[in-house]
Amino acid sequence: MDPVEAGEWLGSRPQQLILLTGIDAANRPGHSALLNALMNRSADRAPLNMRVISGELVLPAKEARARERGVLRREWPLKYTQKVPALIVLFMALEWDDASWHEKKSEAESKVESIRAASARHGSRLALVLLQERSLPHPDEMATERAAELCSQCQLSPKQLFVLPTSGDMQGYVSKLESALHELAQGFYQQKIKTIRARSIPNNSVPLVVRQLFKLAFLSELKQDTHTALRDHQDAWEAIDLFEWRSVVGLLNYKDV
Repeated sequence: MDPVEAGEWLGSRPQQLILLTGIDAANRPGHSALLNALMNRSADRAPLNMRVISGELVLPAKEARARERGVLRREWPLKYTQKVPALIVLFMALEWDDASWHEKKSEAESKVESIRAASARHGSRLALVLLQERSLPHPDEMATERAAELCSQCQLSPKQLFVLPTSGDMQGYVSKLESALHELAQGFYQQKIKTIRARSIPNNSVPLVVRQLFKLAFLSELKQDTHTALRDHQDAWEAIDLFEWRSVVGLLNYKDV
């Protein structure tokens, strides 16, 4: 079999794919400033590949398991860097004292359920960010009560709900939000690693062993766990070397008979 190019993913640091929806940068200055703060990235920030989507969320259909030729499909790494997001973030403009609070709460529930249904087959994580233009004089009691209401109605944990002021300098708030989103995305990769590691494969099938170890290593890289990624890569090499030695020993035994 002739060698083929592996793709650009091989020579770059893999980034966690996060989809953003609900940002109207064209018509709302606050949203435009938010988008600039999120997209103007430097090397010291979390390795996130953020993409804004508009309209209906469409994710690739889950492929039926087919017998794979070779060790790994060439496009497999693109599944988690270009197609399936670790996290989908819904942004909504909603003040705690909004006059239409109950209607907006139902609207949030509907949007969250739509995203959840579209991403369920892939297990992408979900977060809701409330964009607020003003602060209340004494927001604690109302904010706590309504945040609990919103989480309950949308079936979200408190760790999935965030508030982001859109007035003034947002960079500090965006940095904190980014860190929290990065942590949520980690859970997605951890679950994928757990699922792959639980698969039962025969130890004498080198292609299957190497495939599993490569997938585990790549997902660990996305999770920023370089220690585990390196260990899995080394285990894959050892599996290949062991197979080669066994093949040679088998030939030698045959010759000696």
